[in-house]
Formats: sequence, structure tokens, C-alpha cells
Amino acid sequence: MAKILLKFLTAALLSLLPLCVQSQQSGSDYSDFIANRRVNIDELTRNDILEIFLFQIKFWQNNTKIVVVLPPYESVSFKRLAQNELKMTTVSYYETLKAKEYAGKATLLFAPNDAFVVIKVAQTPYSIGYYKDAITINNGIAVRVIRLR
Repeated sequence: MAKILLKFLTAALLSLLPLCVQSQQSGSDYSDFIANRRVNIDELTRNDILEIFLFQIKFWQNNTKIVVVLPPYESVSFKRLAQNELKMTTVSYYETLKAKEYAGKATLLFAPNDAFVVIKVAQTPYSIGYYKDAITINNGIAVRVIRLR
């Protein structure tokens, strides 16, 4: 029953995705990181990304709590996030996250699929997420694509 409901919700939410996905940006300065429109940041350093996604930084500059939306553990996106962006193995990143959660230092929010990452970031104030095709997102509609400097 739960799987059927998840499939139904995924289909319904995917129908909303065209509202925020359009081919717009190009260039290597854009990353695969997206943020909620309330995040008043257009670019971050690779070190900022590392600290945010390892839950070492928990608040934005305006003292609002950062909500990190993670791709599903067994997805290509999670593997790319761990290996390409954070320079960790998938297993070591996952174990690091679970250890932080167990110690009470992180609340993990895994999306059930890639589309939910975009939707959850769009719906959750002050959130940031990793979406493997962020370059296709129209900056300004529901989420903003973060540039790396």
C-alpha cells in the first residue's frame, strides 16, 4: 500500500516539475546544487558545500537553520554527490551521515527519488539539495541553482 501511494505521489509531484525545470543555464560555473528561493546566496565555495553536506555548518549567514535535502542513498545522484563533490566513497559518506544522525548532530532528510529533491527544496524554506541535472533548472521559478566559486 505504501509503495502504491509513493508511486501515486511521485507521479503527481512530477507533473509539477515542469514548473521549475527548463533548459536555461550553461557553463561550468553552475553546479548541481540547488537552494530554496529564500536562501539569499547565489554562490558557495567547494569548502562551504563540504561543510554544509557534512553538517559542520548548520546555519546560513542570517542565522536561519540549513535544511539539507539528500538524494536517495542507492541513487546515481547520491554516488555523484559523495564521490565527485565531497571526494568520499558512497559508503563512507553514508556512514558519516548516519553517525552524525546517531550522535544527534544531524537530521537526515532523504528524498525518495531525484524529482523529490527539487520539489522538497522548493517547498522547504532555507533548504539546499543536490540534483544531478540542476543545470536544467530555470533559476528563479522554484529554486535557485548555486554557482561554485
